[in-house]
Amino acid sequence: MKKIFLLLILIIFLYGPYFIFAQVLTFKVDNPRIIKKNNKQWFQFDVLIKASDTGTYLYSTQLAFDVANPNNFVTTPSNNIYVDLSQGILGLYFNGMPEYTYVRNWGSPTNSFGVAITTNFATSGADPIDVCAKITTSFQKIVTIGTEISSSASGVTGTAGIKFSPSNMPAGLGQVQHYALPGILLPTHFPYLAPNMFEGFDFNYVYLSRVFSNAWGWSQYGGTSNNVQYINWADVINTSVWDSVGIINTNGALMNKLRIHTGARLKIMSGNSLSCMDSVEINEPNGLWISSDYYGTGSFIDNGIITYKNGGSVGVERYLKQNQWHLYCIPVDTTATRPFISKQLGMKWYDEPNHVYRSIVNPGMDSLLTRDMLGYFVYSNSTLTSNPVVKVTGSLHTGPIMLPMGNHVGPKGPDGWNLIGNPYPSAIDWLSLNFALSQVDPTIYVFHPETGNYYFWNRHDQLHSTNASSIIAAQQGFYMHATVPGSQNGSIYIDNSVRLHSAQPFYKPDTLLTNYLFITASGNGLKDETQIRFDSTTTSLFDPDHDAYKLTGLDEAPQLYSILQDSTEVSLNTLPYGGANLIIPLGFHTGVAGTDTLEASNLESFPPGSQIWLRDLKTDIYQYLPDQPRYIFSSVPTDDPLRFRLYFYYPWVGINNHSFRNILIYSFDDYLFVKNLNKGPTNGTVRVYDLLGREVFEALLKDMDLNKFLPGVNSGYYLVRVVTDDNSYSQKVYLK
Repeated sequence: MKKIFLLLILIIFLYGPYFIFAQVLTFKVDNPRIIKKNNKQWFQFDVLIKASDTGTYLYSTQLAFDVANPNNFVTTPSNNIYVDLSQGILGLYFNGMPEYTYVRNWGSPTNSFGVAITTNFATSGADPIDVCAKITTSFQKIVTIGTEISSSASGVTGTAGIKFSPSNMPAGLGQVQHYALPGILLPTHFPYLAPNMFEGFDFNYVYLSRVFSNAWGWSQYGGTSNNVQYINWADVINTSVWDSVGIINTNGALMNKLRIHTGARLKIMSGNSLSCMDSVEINEPNGLWISSDYYGTGSFIDNGIITYKNGGSVGVERYLKQNQWHLYCIPVDTTATRPFISKQLGMKWYDEPNHVYRSIVNPGMDSLLTRDMLGYFVYSNSTLTSNPVVKVTGSLHTGPIMLPMGNHVGPKGPDGWNLIGNPYPSAIDWLSLNFALSQVDPTIYVFHPETGNYYFWNRHDQLHSTNASSIIAAQQGFYMHATVPGSQNGSIYIDNSVRLHSAQPFYKPDTLLTNYLFITASGNGLKDETQIRFDSTTTSLFDPDHDAYKLTGLDEAPQLYSILQDSTEVSLNTLPYGGANLIIPLGFHTGVAGTDTLEASNLESFPPGSQIWLRDLKTDIYQYLPDQPRYIFSSVPTDDPLRFRLYFYYPWVGINNHSFRNILIYSFDDYLFVKNLNKGPTNGTVRVYDLLGREVFEALLKDMDLNKFLPGVNSGYYLVRVVTDDNSYSQKVYLK
């Protein structure tokens, strides 16, 4: 009995702590990076450890890893594994000696490797408090491990394929995970309880080309300096985002494949861009984050293959300058109206078949927005929200999209206006050959909040508003017009080939074209523009290939347009020159009384001697635009919108008679007009000659500002000669 009692005492002494302090270890891999050391390229990572309770000190541990892709690494010699204890809790020294030592090697066959770590003071008789690391209930780094990346194609482009091998690092009695206790001198030690626990993440699918981790930031294969992380965004290589938030803060970053791991996000900062040439995998809600602020919006281009796993999604922001209307297009397949409701945004779309705008945001409900490429008017009111950024979340639009477009006939006649937009998280090129139209006018109309009006871009002739761009910004809404009244067969087709990153959103119009006049209206801090161009191959009626409709902007903004023979109001009027004299009506109106300005430009595109005049019918003022291109006037909302006229006098072969500027001679239909621009006495004669020099009409000038005559001659060109008391004037005109 005495022997049995002594045996029990011995067992309690030897194994009692095992039962009293029994704990379970949890292992975790983290902080991957790619680094050059000793002139070799390494995939490096940390191993972290924690215990289920406090009070133990690590005596020994064995780490084992399975490798799915051993050919991606250099496995010979077998000890070709980089191990660093210095940066973790095992890196301390006692009496000048490292507290721990290690052994490492690749397995045979080379589909695994291991690192065994043991205290250097195993037989020293020391107290573990002095020579061993305390294991806590929070993760602590115990070792940094590196495996050399093979320079082969598979190594550079492949994945690490590394994960823990639980069967090769067992715990429990007689196994390899051991602890020591304070006050119980070494070499006494005890086994941790089985089984070990493992954090769910591993490096099975982490790319060896480029990786982001919160601990190290960005690193990639190919650095030339030892112990210096390398990154080159021009390299098209496979990329992993391991944890936290990886930042793209450069314009033109390139990747091949992209994998955003669980728990990680990739944020493209405003004004910066990323292109992925191969597949994208997103394993985290809002895993891809496209940012927007006052200075710009991030841009992302994929190749059409995006996989969403584990609830992965994309969050796309759009900065909306407040207290202005914006045209906007949602860049994800499906999103709730909640992001718009929560910011109390005004939001509406145009219902072309029923010819009405419809509100999309109902504060009392939430619904889904699912129609690809639909455009919206959005208004952010600063009194309702202080945050001008709206964010939608879902699956990105990518690949081919076709949108039907119709021209329904309503009570006021044909409609055809379709409010659509750029559905991608990058800009698109309106001039791309793959921007395919069917029964749709080749002109886009983009609302510009800063001017209060619409810019147009006609891609058939490549004519456009000043400062308009053929590059349609990401998420930008715009109008297009279906050509055929009553037809529902119009459509627009786009795909990823039209996408691009745009750093320069604005272009100047082509001022190299001849006979091309720009008139800008300014007032109330806002602007509008109309353009008139002469081209003998066109007609005087509306032609969708050469003209652009006038879309009315804000009420408080000036509205300027010219009027065609069929009464169509246009911002771009391309027409043939129908005679030696031509009058073009200009429409102008504003919703705010005040002082406005009309200013002509590109007058140098007309041949020398061309006569271009602006007439204000309200004040009966004529202004010669080549000498005075700016006309300042007062206006009120009740003014006749048909207030102005432009007079063109044989602009291609004009008679360079500068004295003409005192007397204005012009024709309209079969009438001849002589206008005294100085508003003084008008005495003299007017004679009309045919092209053979024969006089066909003569009359006296009456002493008034404007004389009107009906010569009664056949249609054709005639030379008019006016002789006054102090001068003579000549002008070639066309009479019907």
